[in-house]
Amino acid sequence: YQRRVHGTAPHPTTRHRITSHSPHVAAAATECKTLTLFPAVIRIVLTLGNFLNKGAYGIEGAKGFKMSDLLKLKELKTSDKTSTLLEYLVEFIVQDRPHLAHFSAEMKTVHAAKKLNISDITASLNGLGNALTLMNNQLKTNSQLEGDRLHEIFGPFHEEAARKLLELRETVRRVDDNLQSAGKFFAESPFNAAAFFGTLSQFCTDFDAEVKKRCREPAVMAKDDRRHDLTDDPPAVAVVKMPTGMLNRVPEQESTDDWD
Repeated sequence: YQRRVHGTAPHPTTRHRITSHSPHVAAAATECKTLTLFPAVIRIVLTLGNFLNKGAYGIEGAKGFKMSDLLKLKELKTSDKTSTLLEYLVEFIVQDRPHLAHFSAEMKTVHAAKKLNISDITASLNGLGNALTLMNNQLKTNSQLEGDRLHEIFGPFHEEAARKLLELRETVRRVDDNLQSAGKFFAESPFNAAAFFGTLSQFCTDFDAEVKKRCREPAVMAKDDRRHDLTDDPPAVAVVKMPTGMLNRVPEQESTDDWD
């Protein structure tokens, strides 16, 4: 019986993933709704997109875009293939909005939050729940057999496992509620939290790497000391086309008229 108990006991990996990562996910879900610098950055991206798509039927004048499209900025190249839209974005921000250059500093939890996939965790918990249901049915059946010790040995284990499973499900429910709230805030539907925070994490990494690269090139930094106002048309330094997927709306809480 002892071998059967050990063989039936759930692996601690699922519980560890939930208890270790859920605080980071919950913090990230709250944090992303209170950011002050990142919304200004994505408004600049939106303005650049609308400028580049000016005159394009059906996509000019977009009110927002999907967060996943932030990663496409690194793929959009100039006509001579020597630069990307991400590089231009960094150059513009460093020169004209330097206080936004380190926006990732206020996004401390996104890197850890991407490690918890709610869908996978829910599937794992459902699997454990089904196993416990089968065990409970077997215990009820064997309890009627004279001399059978299955219920005596497995009964306490089943009760403890069921209690822990209930606690984990409640933790996941609270985290998922926070995540769905963040998804509505950014108008992301359907909302995949792991993909969302993964995108933000990668964008922060790519942006910071480009900032560091540019800071090592003082000659490039001093090459053009002009100042541009994004309420007017940005300088057309690149001939590129923005992705047609950038059509989702930005949070209504953020005004596009209030430029920093």
